[in-house]
Parts: sequence; C-alpha cells; structure tokens
Amino acid sequence: MKTSLRRDDRGMAHVALVLLAVIVIAAIAGIGYYVMKGNKKTSTPKSAALTTASTATPVASANKEIETDCTKLYNDKDFCKFASAFSYANRSYKLTSKGTSAQSGASELSIEVDAKSNDHTVSKVNGQVVLEAITLDNYIYSRDSATGTWIRDPKNSDSGAQSNPADDLKVDLKSEAAKAADKRTQYKKIGKEACDSVTCFKYQIVDPAQTDTTSYIWFGDKDYQLHRFSMKNTDGNSDTSFSFTSVSIKAPSPYKDRSAQ
Repeated sequence: MKTSLRRDDRGMAHVALVLLAVIVIAAIAGIGYYVMKGNKKTSTPKSAALTTASTATPVASANKEIETDCTKLYNDKDFCKFASAFSYANRSYKLTSKGTSAQSGASELSIEVDAKSNDHTVSKVNGQVVLEAITLDNYIYSRDSATGTWIRDPKNSDSGAQSNPADDLKVDLKSEAAKAADKRTQYKKIGKEACDSVTCFKYQIVDPAQTDTTSYIWFGDKDYQLHRFSMKNTDGNSDTSFSFTSVSIKAPSPYKDRSAQ
C-alpha cells in the first residue's frame, strides 16, 4: 500500500507523527497491503495497535468505473460497492485500536480527526503514553512526555493544505487483475454483524502471499465505509474500530513555540 505524505522539516515531533500516520493508513485500509494504493510511500506493519476515525455522517458515493471493474474481477456487488465508495475525505471520525506484538507488548492508539483533517493522536505502549500530538491549521503541537509541556512547531510554507492520511488511498484493481487467478487476494463474505451503531458486512481477507495472517474487515451495509479491521499473525494482533461522529480539535493551552526555546 502506498500513500502520499506531505514533506516538511518541523523536527522529530513531526517525524514521529508521520510514522504514526503511516500506521493509521494501514489501519484505515483494512485491505491495505492487499489492494489499496496512493502515491508515494509504502508501509506494511505486521503488528501494531491500529486505530482510525471517520466522518459524522458518512454517505456512500461510489465511483461507478471502479465498481464496474471490481465486479468484473470479483463478482461481489457488496465488496465492490465498498471498494468504490470507501473514503474518509472531508469527514470527522474517531479511531481506536488495541494490539499486542512480541517486540513491544500491548499497544493502544486513539486518533480524532475533524472534517478539515485536523487531528489529535495519542499512542500508548504497555499503558504508557509514548506520543501525543495535535495537528491544527498546519501547526503541530507535540507533548513532551517527561515534562508534560506542549511545544508548537511553526507553520511551514511548503506544507500546503492539511491533508487527511486516508485521502490518498485508492483501490488498485489493476495490479490484482495482472496476477494469475490463484495469486490474487480474495475477499470471502462471512455474513453480517453489528459494528459500532450500524450493521456491517464481514469479510475475511485471504492473501496467498500472507499465509500466516488472518484478517477481517467490517463495512456498513448502508454507508459502505470501513468500521472495523482486525489482523492476527505470528508477530501479534490488532483490532481497530472507526466511529463516525463530530470531532472538534482545539490547540492545547498553554504551549511554547519551539523557536522560543
């Protein structure tokens, strides 16, 4: 899975946030390293607590061309409607995720994103906060875990508009179509289950290249948006849920400008 992440030089806090955004993207794209792609960078985390968010009132707006191509390849109208309608652009949401891994133990991630793609992220490992950051109007506020002080990094003129990590995700049917039939990722419909406040289709992702991994996605039977993603392999497991609700992101107070330190 690939994605485009904006570049700037706002210091290690921003680097950590970008790395976290990559994890978020993998969570959002439950079919991430299977059929979703964007533009520039790639990530395939094997074990992490993954979480993400969504918008207050998601409405499916399918790309009919993608839906048609998907139907030709998979002949599954429900999955293909999800693949063609999946988007978090211009929506607010909350993401929560818990996971375990052999290397780091238990991890948790919570992210709130508003309709303008401002966000508040908290990451924990074994119950300890390892990262808390807020992006708001092209400023990044990072909290020093030792002192509790919030530090604001200055706006970067090259950063452009704030972007949602999920905005660049697109269905990549072309690469799957190019594979031999027995090498393609398959999406096995399991049935319907309650998820969040809606009813979801549950699918198992079966990737011939990832035989040690068991993954499931849940997407709404009316909004066709991703509501849950779980993954388990020899390295660990993660379970991520998405709640579509109103989100308001505010600057922390007090804070210090990094340039003033």
